[in-house]
Amino acid sequence: MSNRKRSLRKRDKKKRLIKYKSKLRIHNNNKGHLKRTKHFHENVKKALNYIEVFSRENLTNYEILVLAKGLKFIPSPDVKYIKQNLLRDFDELGRKMRCKYHFSDKTNADTNHPFRIKSGFKPSLANSTIENYLFATKMEICRLKINKVRNNLSKHERAALKTLRSNNNIIIKKADKNSSTVVLDKNLYIKQTLNFLNNSICYEQIHEFNTNKISETIQKMIKQLHKKEYIDDITYKYLANNANIRVGRLYMLPKIHKINHEDREKIKTNKDFLKNIDIPGRPIVSLCNSPIEKIWSIYRPLPKTGS
Repeated sequence: MSNRKRSLRKRDKKKRLIKYKSKLRIHNNNKGHLKRTKHFHENVKKALNYIEVFSRENLTNYEILVLAKGLKFIPSPDVKYIKQNLLRDFDELGRKMRCKYHFSDKTNADTNHPFRIKSGFKPSLANSTIENYLFATKMEICRLKINKVRNNLSKHERAALKTLRSNNNIIIKKADKNSSTVVLDKNLYIKQTLNFLNNSICYEQIHEFNTNKISETIQKMIKQLHKKEYIDDITYKYLANNANIRVGRLYMLPKIHKINHEDREKIKTNKDFLKNIDIPGRPIVSLCNSPIEKIWSIYRPLPKTGS
């Protein structure tokens, strides 16, 4: 066999090998893509077991995955301001250490009072040992290298979280007596709440609600109790400190356990069936910053301490 024929055979063999490798690479890429797609759809199918959708809005697969993580899921924070937050927390630690040194020689029985207001007192300086320790530790924190935090949400899940936050047509709530996340139409949620409040036996509609007047009445009663020495000075200061007063907020937790399984399956296939179903809810009134919030905190029994 001539040298020319040998070189031609080698060249053809090399071409066939390159062609085979390119085909194998494409095949492996397609195989990996199909495997990832199958795994993704399996995860979406599993996520649907943790959410209940009673809405006409069509949620994307990434929105379903985000909601299935639960309402207490915390996305990984941005590392941009992590050092500033760390230094701010360290300053608070330094303030507490200085307060501990400042009040070390004083017996203050009011520190364990259950209704004491936090003063936010900032001592100027402590002894040299504490100050040197705080200064050295703060310098070490400033020299720290902040590594990037691994993101616990993908790029598509982050975008889905933003769209869920900006969607004003749905309400997302935790289910009553269940760990599921419920997605409701806003109109359906308002209708459910109004049906509950229209019960004239339990509720009465008023035309005007004067929060300041109620607060003034409560303050008068607190002053009378303080004059008659039913409450001490610290409790009086705690109750008299009423800032940013607002009306209590009512919200409902949907009782999905009272809906038949057949009706749930019908809703998944036909969204028009939502007209024929009434989703009961458990009412909860948030008293945060309301006029009776602090009175309620005193009325509640305190947790038992000690063994």
